[in-house]
Amino acid sequence: MENVLELAVQAFDISTRNAIELSRRTGTPVIIWEDGQTKAITPDEAEQRLNAAIEKRRLAQSKLADES
Repeated sequence: MENVLELAVQAFDISTRNAIELSRRTGTPVIIWEDGQTKAITPDEAEQRLNAAIEKRRLAQSKLADES
C-alpha cells in the first residue's frame, strides 16, 4: 500500500508541474486554495511552493528512515 501512496504523490507532483508549465505558456496565474479561499499566484511562486513541499516531504521521509 505504501508504494501506491508514493506513486499517487509522484503523479500529483507531475500533474502540478504540468499545470505550472501550462500557466507559464499561456501567461495565466496558477489558482490555489489557501486559508479557505482561492488565490492567484505566479507560476514562479507555484513552483517555489511545490519545491518546498517536496523538500519538506523528503526531509520527513529521511527522518522516519533514520528512526527505523
